[in-house]
Amino acid sequence: MYTANKSNGVSEFPLKIGLVSAEGSRAESDFIHQLETGGFPGDIIYYPTPMQGERVPLEIQGAISALAAKNCDLIVITRGGGSAADLRWFDAKEVCYAIGACKVPILSAIGHHDDNTIAEEISFAKSKTPTAAAQYILNLLLETRERIATHTTILASNLERRLNYFVEQNHMIYDKFKSCLKQNTITENDKLNQLFYNLDRSVMNSSNDFYNNLISSTHSILNNASAQLSEKQFELVNLKSKINDVSTSSLSSQELSLIKHQGMLEQLNPIPWISKGWTQIYSKEKRSRISRATDLKKENTVLFRLLDGVVEAQVKQIKKK
Repeated sequence: MYTANKSNGVSEFPLKIGLVSAEGSRAESDFIHQLETGGFPGDIIYYPTPMQGERVPLEIQGAISALAAKNCDLIVITRGGGSAADLRWFDAKEVCYAIGACKVPILSAIGHHDDNTIAEEISFAKSKTPTAAAQYILNLLLETRERIATHTTILASNLERRLNYFVEQNHMIYDKFKSCLKQNTITENDKLNQLFYNLDRSVMNSSNDFYNNLISSTHSILNNASAQLSEKQFELVNLKSKINDVSTSSLSSQELSLIKHQGMLEQLNPIPWISKGWTQIYSKEKRSRISRATDLKKENTVLFRLLDGVVEAQVKQIKKK
């Protein structure tokens, strides 16, 4: 029992604290006040339990089991003093078995400077007062912060050394790369100049050959084009002569036909003989021209065409030759 709870080991980050104390007691308020004053960043799970009387052993046993089930990092059992007779409840086997069986480290602060209980002796750690118990937790966090700061400094120093090493290596690699690149650049530049020279010679020779071929092809094309042009010009002159002959003949024929039709139109034009007093008579009913008296009957309506209009008249009498 003496070593069971001590072998659990306390977390370096005890941020979930289970508190077993009498409800509204000075021990509760002192413990919480000290944590708040020290800037405790974690959580406190409070399990109110009587700290005197016959119910104490079973109540503490139940509180330890309940807080252990909530995965607390540390359980604190504290009271604010009292008579020496009240300490016997913390020697009870139920309390001792509960502490020994608990897998969470327990910090006991029963509140007596001169007398120790079995519960205090077999707990992971003990403090004489609730304030001291709270400070114990704050000191654990402070030690963790200090270790983190120390490791951070060491890590930063190691990182700086490694960084300087890599910077030096990079400079060496850069210098080697620069030297190799410069040598390769000179070699490649010589190859490129030779390639440009060969290319220039090749292009020049190809250009001369192409120019000579182009001149030869141009002369050939011009000669062929000139011959074909002369032939086409001769054909065009012949075609133009034929078109002129056909056009002249066609125009003469069309001119004679036009004169003929003009004479026919002049004969059919009623204006000259209407102006001399002659006119044509049309039947209004049949819309046909009347040339004989026998084509009319009394009361028929006839139409006379004059220079400035049409006269409508009704037949009153017909005299035949």
